[in-house]
Amino acid sequence: MKQIFSSPDSAEVGLLASRLQSAGIPCEIRNETQLVPGLPFHPELWIVSDANYEDASKLIGTWQNGGSPSPTGFDALPQREPLVQQEFALLDDIMTALYAAISGPAGPRDWNRFRELFYPGARLLRTVVSGEGEVSMSAMDVQGFIDFADPFLQRHSFYEREVARQTDQFGFIAQVFSTFESSASPEGGDSLGRGINSVQLWFDGRRWWVMNMMWDDERPGNSVPPEYLP
Repeated sequence: MKQIFSSPDSAEVGLLASRLQSAGIPCEIRNETQLVPGLPFHPELWIVSDANYEDASKLIGTWQNGGSPSPTGFDALPQREPLVQQEFALLDDIMTALYAAISGPAGPRDWNRFRELFYPGARLLRTVVSGEGEVSMSAMDVQGFIDFADPFLQRHSFYEREVARQTDQFGFIAQVFSTFESSASPEGGDSLGRGINSVQLWFDGRRWWVMNMMWDDERPGNSVPPEYLP
């Protein structure tokens, strides 16, 4: 594992990490310097496999130089994407985008758009209850969720809309209980079921990121409580 980039701008580091992961290069964000008293907060981007370091360096250089890769890439900064930064500056924006990203007629989804919503390393956690009542958890990273959901969405129209929301926020963190209803049509008259998404988010000073998302579905014996309905 090698460090390839560091910046006091956490949004810049997060955006670069998202781009590398979209390119198939596993990476991690570390904040080890924060543990040293008196030193500034400098998020660090690390490439998981040394074998990917050269490719990652070239990509960084390409993004910075508009097509001319730099030989090292360590000090190169990814180009800004101000529209993305502005769009997710409001918590409501990212929650709306989260539902919109998976909703639509049968066919492909814009998974790159979906990836932009999540901080690197985010987890998506689905509650699973078997016919015999055995409870388990399906834990996925963002790519794991895409691999799980894409075959179904390619064949079926699927729309998920938020019907109620409760938000708790302190400083730069927020916890959202978002009640959803799924349907096969945009009008929502043919409900496929309801449930609650528990979404943990972090604000880096410019935009919100989904850090983790956990959900459970409504079923016999597990109705959505009135306080989480409109």
